Amino acid sequence: MKRISVQSILFYKWIAPTMTLLLLVAASVQWSKSGGAWPWYIWALFVAATTIAAAHSMIMGKLADEVVDHGDHLQIRRGSIEESIPIADIETISTNHAFRPARVTLRLRRPGRLGEHISFIPRQNWLGTYLESAVVVELRQRIALKKIHDEFVGADGIRGSG
Repeated sequence: MKRISVQSILFYKWIAPTMTLLLLVAASVQWSKSGGAWPWYIWALFVAATTIAAAHSMIMGKLADEVVDHGDHLQIRRGSIEESIPIADIETISTNHAFRPARVTLRLRRPGRLGEHISFIPRQNWLGTYLESAVVVELRQRIALKKIHDEFVGADGIRGSG
């Protein structure tokens, strides 16, 4: 059993966005004290903060808090919801590098309590965040091998029944 998601999810979900909003507020307060603020600036700040909060909620709010690999299944937790997903139930695994850190999305054959798609931030390689995570590569290989096994032997273990 090993954890394949980052341990610092609290930082990505709450601390970094809060620090960004505080920096925005501090910069705007400093700017308004210098006499450079326009009357509409407070509304612009409110719209920017609301937009940032909404984007954060959409992008980071649905990430799993913890993903632990148990060999034949993954134990996934998001908030108070915990679910065990067998490797055989994972249809595809994809990586999104549009944002840093990269996110991994598991597409399930059958939706569970966490939904049809489960996203998380994988543990990073020692070389950094620009290479695909070794745990993702290994998980992708295991899913492919399971698919080949199920096609060749059959999902119920009887040759030719799949």
